[in-house]
Amino acid sequence: MSDATVGTYMGDLPSMLARSRMKNEIVVIDESIRVLRSRRNALVPVSSLPPELLGAIFLLHFRNCRSKYYYHDRTKKSIAVTHVCQRWWSVAFMLPSLWNTPPVDLPRWFDEMVIRSKAAPLVLEVDFPPRKVEFDQIIKHIARTRALTVNLYTSTSVDCLVHFAGSAPLLEALNIMAPVHMPAHRLTVDLFGRDTPRLREVALTHCNISWTSPLLIGLTHLNIEQVTTAARPTLYQVLSALALMPSLVALRLVNALPIIQDDANPLPSYVTLPALSRLWLVGSVAECMGVLPRLDYPSNTAICLSCNDTVATGTGFAAIRKPVRS
Repeated sequence: MSDATVGTYMGDLPSMLARSRMKNEIVVIDESIRVLRSRRNALVPVSSLPPELLGAIFLLHFRNCRSKYYYHDRTKKSIAVTHVCQRWWSVAFMLPSLWNTPPVDLPRWFDEMVIRSKAAPLVLEVDFPPRKVEFDQIIKHIARTRALTVNLYTSTSVDCLVHFAGSAPLLEALNIMAPVHMPAHRLTVDLFGRDTPRLREVALTHCNISWTSPLLIGLTHLNIEQVTTAARPTLYQVLSALALMPSLVALRLVNALPIIQDDANPLPSYVTLPALSRLWLVGSVAECMGVLPRLDYPSNTAICLSCNDTVATGTGFAAIRKPVRS
């Protein structure tokens, strides 16, 4: 080091030391301000809420965001409460259920939220076909997934579903949707290795499924829409499957009713659904009349029938009124 450089450095040394002292003083002042702000926040009425009640409010806010926003925005809006103050962050951080909906297409967020969710069952939503990293994440965590929503956007998306071969012991709700302008997707009966013991809610849109699938056993909510004509079940298959859902609460079949009579199998006189509270059938009068009279449900069950026959006849509607009134 030259003498000139040393001289310059020594000349700047007092200034450097002064800046360093000021920096340390600023740190102390900032910490004092932080402490004062915390003390001020503690005087706000909401700060008197116990952590358990504050956490319950956070979870209600989170559920509200889930019902109102697409999953990208819902994640950001639901965790906004963590940016208010240190106490709110601490309470939210200790709530695994606040972090159990990680966004699959944001890998860094996904990994961090999975860690913070601890052992809480996950709620996942994914657009197919996903990127490989997204798909790997889903497969990796399918065993701890409680609810899964799959949006199929291409005709080859269904090929990815065959990789859901592992057991899903915690899965309670499954929702698979495909646009009606594309060929319908055929779901394999081997999804999740035929092991979904807690599955209670199934919603399928423009997906063809066998009514003998293990996915359609013991359900409380079933919604099937827009099944292609060639893949429609027989009346025997529908009634046999419904007989395995004694706790069914809501049934919605939209353009998915049987249109083929199966004379080879004797039909039961009726299937009893003692817990049914909502029934929605959409199809022709003949399709609705194939199913409706053979269902035994409570008298206070809410029923919605939408018959899309091109020609309405008095005989057809008279046939519907009788089982509905009874």
